[in-house]
Amino acid sequence: MKKLVLMAALALFAFNVNAQDEDNGGDDGFSAELNVGLPIGDAGDFSSFSLTVNVRYSWEVANGLSVGPTTGYGHWFGKDNFGDLQYIPIAGNVEVDLSDKASAGIDAGYAINVGVGGGGDLYGTLRFSFDIAEDTEITASSANIFGSGTTWSNVQVGARLRF
Repeated sequence: MKKLVLMAALALFAFNVNAQDEDNGGDDGFSAELNVGLPIGDAGDFSSFSLTVNVRYSWEVANGLSVGPTTGYGHWFGKDNFGDLQYIPIAGNVEVDLSDKASAGIDAGYAINVGVGGGGDLYGTLRFSFDIAEDTEITASSANIFGSGTTWSNVQVGARLRF
């Protein structure tokens, strides 16, 4: 819960940091993102790596500020006789331009466990993106699933395409 509050505080801070006149792809539209991640903290004891695919739709609500829904699929590969964690995030996202080439965003919502056991837990991602072409970005992020007693966390790198 502390991490979720921290991520929300960072998002609010980001709103005050910068609302540039330059546009960083904050236009309305779809984007798709592919990430590979390394588990950290408790998750590193149970998982060797993760792959995620996310799809977002964003509306620019102010210059340099976009919001919208996000979903996708995440797969954390188990190790040492631990099973895989497979989930579908259902979340909202907020993204703010930091410059004409960089942005920061946060996703917050719920991760539905689609693997063994079912259920779900709170979900959050903190993301930084950098434009490398007109509709292509590289991303660095931390994805977190906050369970009862265990937090699954990772650091990820990936690519995002805007449509």
